[in-house]
Amino acid sequence: MQELVAIAKKEPSTVEDRQRIYSAFRTVISSGAYWRLRSNALSQLRGLLAPGPQAAALDGPTRRLLEHLARHDTPWLRAGAIRFLGMTHDPSYANLYLAAFSDRVGAHVRR
Repeated sequence: MQELVAIAKKEPSTVEDRQRIYSAFRTVISSGAYWRLRSNALSQLRGLLAPGPQAAALDGPTRRLLEHLARHDTPWLRAGAIRFLGMTHDPSYANLYLAAFSDRVGAHVRR
């Protein structure tokens, strides 16, 4: 995964190459793979799309994936997705964040 991140960050990489890498990370994240692999892929994608303190601008597929994870996945993935969505600074997610405060472990998992 780190090699893909390095390729995506290299100056000569094309927009198409970066999009293919982002798509590959989304595929792993949404797969039925072991949660730690998925969590690591989520972290790597977050590092690519939200590398600094400025608000992260997410494409539609990434935003939809994060919203789904935040509502329906395992606790570690939900937490990672909420953290990632928080980096957008988008106030429309306030209800999602508030709902997470009363979340019970496994209560939302519907795979």
